[in-house]
Amino acid sequence: MTNTINELTELCVSAYHHDRASWDQEAKLYRGSNGPDRAKALSEQLATCRNALVGPVLAAVKDRHEGHLLVVPGRKSKPYTSGRYEPQTWMDLRYSETREGTPLAFSKFGRRTGDFRIWFTAAGVGIGVSASPGKTEHQDRLAALSTEIPNRFVDRQPSSTDWEKNGFLLRGKNGRCHIYLADWWSRFEDDDFLASVADCWSILGKTLEMNRHAGEAN
Repeated sequence: MTNTINELTELCVSAYHHDRASWDQEAKLYRGSNGPDRAKALSEQLATCRNALVGPVLAAVKDRHEGHLLVVPGRKSKPYTSGRYEPQTWMDLRYSETREGTPLAFSKFGRRTGDFRIWFTAAGVGIGVSASPGKTEHQDRLAALSTEIPNRFVDRQPSSTDWEKNGFLLRGKNGRCHIYLADWWSRFEDDDFLASVADCWSILGKTLEMNRHAGEAN
């Protein structure tokens, strides 16, 4: 597991360095004959390595806050419409059903409180709660989350335009406000990754579990 998590962060570093060296922002293309192919290959490796972590992560959280009901939506390697590939990846853990037992079918942006997100970039790994409300909802959502979550989980403020504008190289969807209340690690040693996932879930899972009503999934 240590090898897998560190391989993933190293792939993020390689993808980020390739992006900085090869992507032409003005021309909207990769420079060099192998620029696009290299970017695509790194993105596919990121997706493969990320997917290999899903099972162990779900196993690490299953015994607290009804974690056995969590699922991780798939995440494929694909470029933006410009052809640029992201040098980052993440996994969101979401409940598969409401507290009333009704299956939850999530839209991309719902009114739910947030997702338990593990975010991987060239700057390291974040573990925390993610939400992407509209601009008019942003402050209310941040205030609601902040009152229920310990201070160690700091809002990392993902950019909505470019990962270069965020100190942790975090980028969300254009046109949204992004909240990411998370602890951060530059690197993991031994089996600390899954232990940290379990620890963060033991703290944050209660907030997410209490808010999994049907009305949160619209």
